[in-house]
Amino acid sequence: NSGISLPSPDLCNSADYIAFIPKPEMRTALRNLAAAFTHYNENHPHSTLGYHSPREYLR
Repeated sequence: NSGISLPSPDLCNSADYIAFIPKPEMRTALRNLAAAFTHYNENHPHSTLGYHSPREYLR
């Protein structure tokens, strides 16, 4: 158990939660997405690379 308590799906509507998610304009969303992919592909540790980032693995 992670200690996170989530309400039962029967008691809430997913639209209630979606309304609170920040919705940046398209340019910001694309910039954030590009940054996330760059981080994942260059800096994030991957199990198939022995838990090294691709950048560390290529050194």
